[in-house]
Amino acid sequence: MRTLHLLTLALALLAFDAAPAGERIEEQMTLETFRATGLDKLTAEELDRLNDWLRGRLKRVEEAARASAAPAEPPAEIRSRIDGDFAGWDGDTVFRLKNGQVWEQRTGGRWRHRARDPEVVITRNLLGFYRMELVDEGRSVGVRLKGEGR
Repeated sequence: MRTLHLLTLALALLAFDAAPAGERIEEQMTLETFRATGLDKLTAEELDRLNDWLRGRLKRVEEAARASAAPAEPPAEIRSRIDGDFAGWDGDTVFRLKNGQVWEQRTGGRWRHRARDPEVVITRNLLGFYRMELVDEGRSVGVRLKGEGR
């Protein structure tokens, strides 16, 4: 019997998850399903508590999903150094920074320059695009975090 109640609750959660906010579980089921799950045996107060619990549970699940789905966006300005030898960019360059971040060239273009651990500043513009500037040279190139789509 306990298994049936757990199964009923799981099904109720699934049904409630797809419902518009504020809708009650009994409004989402046919009368036949409502009776078949045994929810018709609950008092009005028990049904209210179940609906409140389902809303709270759904809210926590939605918040967790939003938090895990939203990638952490880098700050508007990042100061670091390219790790090791640097030879410029060629249209498909990957930049490994000393802070552990890996950026890749987003815009075309080539520029040759040799340096060791050059200081860079990466800034985000109003449209959300990033540009990396070599501090000592004043040269810059469009970049994006490695793996963030084209």
